[in-house]
Amino acid sequence: MTGDWMPARRGILVGVGLLLLTTGVYYPGLDVRMVADDFRIVERSTFDDAFRSLRETVGYDRNEYRPLVAFSFALSNALWRGDPRGYHLESISLHALNVVLLFSWLLLLTRSTTISGVAAVLFAVHPINHARVVWIAARDSLLSTLFMLMALIAYTLARRRNDHASVKTPGAAIALIILSLGFFILSLVSYEGAVILPGILAGLEFFLFARPVRGVWGKLRTAAVKTLPHTIALCIYLAWWMLLFHGRVGQDYLSYGVGNLLRNYYSLLYQLFHGNEHLAGFLYFILVLLGLLLPRERRLVVWFSLLFMLLAFLPFVIVTGFASRFAYASAIGYASLVALLLSACTFQRRTGSIPTLRFIPLPLAAVIFFALAANYTIDLRARISEWKIAGEIADGIPRQIKACHPDLPDGSTLVLARIPRMYGHAYVYPLGLKSSIERFYPGRNLQVFYGPGEMNEITEGRNIESRETIFFKYVPDQRGIEEVIASQR
Repeated sequence: MTGDWMPARRGILVGVGLLLLTTGVYYPGLDVRMVADDFRIVERSTFDDAFRSLRETVGYDRNEYRPLVAFSFALSNALWRGDPRGYHLESISLHALNVVLLFSWLLLLTRSTTISGVAAVLFAVHPINHARVVWIAARDSLLSTLFMLMALIAYTLARRRNDHASVKTPGAAIALIILSLGFFILSLVSYEGAVILPGILAGLEFFLFARPVRGVWGKLRTAAVKTLPHTIALCIYLAWWMLLFHGRVGQDYLSYGVGNLLRNYYSLLYQLFHGNEHLAGFLYFILVLLGLLLPRERRLVVWFSLLFMLLAFLPFVIVTGFASRFAYASAIGYASLVALLLSACTFQRRTGSIPTLRFIPLPLAAVIFFALAANYTIDLRARISEWKIAGEIADGIPRQIKACHPDLPDGSTLVLARIPRMYGHAYVYPLGLKSSIERFYPGRNLQVFYGPGEMNEITEGRNIESRETIFFKYVPDQRGIEEVIASQR
């Protein structure tokens, strides 16, 4: 009884610690105001929109099928009524839950609290996740990953039950597979990035569960058979998507050239491995050397983590210039990979564990881990500070317009020049400014033209009558706008 209780208690304590760590690191994000698509998509979501999203895309400029996200935004709007702190609380809570679920899943795979805890910490504080957590409109990744991790846990439990003769319970294993399928479907209707899950499960089978099967082709056949239910579910989802959107992605910034795909993967790896830091690069070099010394059993898990990291980005590799936006799931593979490489010098030799490499001192792993975690945390907090300033800019622009023009007649036209798309790593107004301004003029039909360029670039090609139009420009030093009179244009 005591032997069973102690590991469980240790796991619970680590899970609670991870929740506290994640919420503590992201706590300043509660003060970030709405930006960009928060006005255009989040704040305007209603339950009517959510029900329409079951058969069409709602609020997006692209063909994206995310009805569960639409329902969650509608519920959030009913709860928080535009207060950004409530929405941020939900996002931070979702990320914290994902951290704990990652810990739980890796604990099932590795049987090591240390490896699972290290991976969860690195995932929790990695700065590449900042936009997915702090940007309210990016909830889709958080929800999808939540259900994807739950699907992985259910699937892993089912396979563990099947593979151990002493605990074989076919009914329970089938129920867990069905549960995994259900979570997979919920993940798919939250975010299209979940299409990679059958590939992740196939990798899990190939590298871990199908090890007794001889030969590469035998392992591949086993992986294909075991993941068939999830593959069928994916095919049904894709068929439904094709039917709804007639096979058109409807996305800008797409490129299918091999060179572009390689550049996007390079950008992903550069940001995941924090390539702008020379210290981090040196630490990763040491980790690679440690990985070469791992026993074969753990090297297979390393290969699976690498597969997870690369496969999770595959649905987005054709989108140019947004590696940091689509790397949330890839960060899971990265964190697992680093934790496994660190394990080369952290465990005693015993049954079912990792042999110690006695010539590598244990403190080395601790130094590398804490150096990476501290580096990531500092960078993450700096990026959250950028989001705070970006939110202040985004919130201030429509308020300043309202202060200059308390009322605008219906049909008024606003032209705003030099509007920042980003502040540092944070979004300001790549989109959403029209929706933000219209909040202050309910019932008014306004035309709003804006961009980062000069006034003549924004008005070029548009039939704009100066007498019926109000012109503004953004002043970076003031982090605000000022009205432009005719003689200044």
